[in-house]
Amino acid sequence: MHWFNPPVAMKLFEIVRGLDTSDDVVETIRTFASNVGKQIVVCKDSTGFISTRILVALRLECDRLLEEGIATKEDIDKTLKLAFGHPMGQLGLADYPGLDIEVPICESLQNVFGDRFRPPQAWSHLVKAGRFGRKSGRGWYPYDV
Repeated sequence: MHWFNPPVAMKLFEIVRGLDTSDDVVETIRTFASNVGKQIVVCKDSTGFISTRILVALRLECDRLLEEGIATKEDIDKTLKLAFGHPMGQLGLADYPGLDIEVPICESLQNVFGDRFRPPQAWSHLVKAGRFGRKSGRGWYPYDV
């Protein structure tokens, strides 16, 4: 089971079906999910599952827009919120777990799926500068810690 943070607010978790995961196990998890008010999606065991692959691809495109000078980080995040109904933009969302976690996730996906998941230099520079996100007081945005 892949839970999403924060678990009290997120309605979804993924069931990652391995080679030997039985239908009974999937059904047990489905029942548990229902009992705790969650919904599920099922996917084959694959690096990044469903959610992380989609999320990272979207986040990388947001970074490309920023690096190309197409828009500010604030306008990119505002577009995701107002045009697509996201509760927050991807750059702000990346600050939650921390960019120090985002870079290794990209590298893991890049090792399997190639350069489309290469972490941007901007992310690595922020990490090297200690700008991890909320936990360090600054990432894409400044925070009070």
